Amino acid sequence: MKIRPLYIYITLLFIVCAATILFISRSVNTSSNSGKNGSPQQDINNADKVNISENASQRLAELKKAIDNNPQDTLKMREYANLLGGAHHDQEAAKVFENILVIGPKRIDVMLVLTYIYFTLDNIGKAEEYTNRVLTINKDNPEANYNLGIIELKKGNKAKAKQILNSVIKRFPENIVAGLAKTSLQKL
Repeated sequence: MKIRPLYIYITLLFIVCAATILFISRSVNTSSNSGKNGSPQQDINNADKVNISENASQRLAELKKAIDNNPQDTLKMREYANLLGGAHHDQEAAKVFENILVIGPKRIDVMLVLTYIYFTLDNIGKAEEYTNRVLTINKDNPEANYNLGIIELKKGNKAKAKQILNSVIKRFPENIVAGLAKTSLQKL
């Protein structure tokens, strides 16, 4: 019963991260032709992008100040880390998420995000470390089991990856990770 709500929160986190990344990347990429050969609509769009970028920067500053005032506020820390990740400051985001773990060392949701961050940064050792920490807390966490298979695949251990991914399919047939595991196996 605890796994399903946690999975929902993790899914929502990734959706928020993806939306934030899209939002910030679009706001940062302003056209260099604005005002030269651009149409009035392009100028308006670029002005909106600048305002959005300024709003994101302002929100980051507000969150940083709130965290400085209350370094135990993991909700603000999480929002701040998500925005940093969305702005492609993955190393800084990872540090904030790691600070959350200092306060709540058994936060599986945070460990799963750190696994994702370190995997995308190609720091497989750290990704594996956080995956194993999740599995130490909950050996039946479907996302961590799937991540372990993908990590083994990334490390070049195809046989071990296949074994783990097949186990994920058997153990968690109703979970979305079973479908991801099947897709991953098909790509091998």
